Amino acid sequence: MFGIILFLQTVSAFLLIFIILLQAGRGGGIAAAFGGATVETIFGSRRGNVLTKATAILAAIFMLTSLLLVRIGPASLIKHKGRPVGERPQVAQPKEQK
Repeated sequence: MFGIILFLQTVSAFLLIFIILLQAGRGGGIAAAFGGATVETIFGSRRGNVLTKATAILAAIFMLTSLLLVRIGPASLIKHKGRPVGERPQVAQPKEQK
């Protein structure tokens, strides 16, 4: 289960980066460098709306998978009830001699 969620998060992260770079900003974004007309043809005149919705959906998926990975991760602090992983046990003090 952990591997599937990690894969989904990785894919959503790369798609999120790509979608954000496609969006036209003040300078036109990377879409202008690769021919902004092509992107407009693919997505139609409502390109901004489609890319904005895709960004919101991918961001939600990324956040959800991040929370799930923290919850079920192999070194989760939740599983250790707040105790940090690798915490050293208390060192025993030598007994005083009489």
